[in-house]
Amino acid sequence: MRLEKILYEKVINSKLLGRQRNITRPSRIYADDEFWLSLFPTFKIYHVFDRLVVWFMSREWKYQKLRLDQIGLTQEDVTMYVEEEYRRSPYLEHIFRESTHPYQHLLYNWRRQRYFKVDIGLKGFEAPQYIRDEASKRTFFDSYVNLYKWQHFVNHNYNSEITPMTYMYNGTRTILELFMIYGLVSRNAWNRYFFNEERYYGIQKFAEDVKEHNSNIKNLDLSNPEDLKEFENRANSLNKSFPGFFAPEGEDVNMTKIVNTINDIKREFRFEKLTSQDLNIISIQAHIEKIPFVAPSYENEGLQGSNNIGTKYPEFLEKPETGAILSAK
Repeated sequence: MRLEKILYEKVINSKLLGRQRNITRPSRIYADDEFWLSLFPTFKIYHVFDRLVVWFMSREWKYQKLRLDQIGLTQEDVTMYVEEEYRRSPYLEHIFRESTHPYQHLLYNWRRQRYFKVDIGLKGFEAPQYIRDEASKRTFFDSYVNLYKWQHFVNHNYNSEITPMTYMYNGTRTILELFMIYGLVSRNAWNRYFFNEERYYGIQKFAEDVKEHNSNIKNLDLSNPEDLKEFENRANSLNKSFPGFFAPEGEDVNMTKIVNTINDIKREFRFEKLTSQDLNIISIQAHIEKIPFVAPSYENEGLQGSNNIGTKYPEFLEKPETGAILSAK
């Protein structure tokens, strides 16, 4: 073991500094907090750069939106499944074969077969205009229910059964290599060593910290007409920086569609009360982690009939033979 690794574990992760390792019970539920913690350092000075981060995210969003519009795809097409996993993952293929309708895989294949002989990363390719127009009308908010319902299903039915990870390399946005490799600013105290080690900083605590950071922004009740009007103004403002999030680029937000999507989110994920803070990607993931996934019932399940094929012989085989030569006896 390297010297700095021993020093870090004995000195930094010590009871004196409140970073000792706590052993509890084995955890099975899938935890995605390592990803979030690698993106968001914990020191408060980071929030000084919030405006700069939003500007860079807006630039990245607009570039990705331009690429998707060129090849006739939507955010849902490339967000629900990672492209490399979708085409090559035996794990994802197992999920499709075991738990979904056969058309689940075929429909997504067909959506990519529009003009997908040219790879998604090749610059300069453009789909025909009628396909581009169709894809540009699908907003990211329209896909909210599909995206998080699929994530909810996979996490609770598959990822939660996988052996939980103890240690994984996850770089941070800290410049120094020592900080990047050993995660000195990580709230999880250099990740976890043991399967039954406590999760020191999870998605639930992270969601609470985000709400605390945004406490100066009014939390809108989306069942209140007055708050919905203010939400419309916020959505129009956000859509200018992130075109295609709430409305197609260059258009105003259609509040009828927004309200329908809000009602779908509230019903699918069993929110008693839905607020504007609940719609961010961190809060909604923290919420669906706490509720079990309920599989939808099959269409017309109560109208299914009975099947007696193969349970008895046809009538002509069951008639007794009572002839002069042949007899059933």
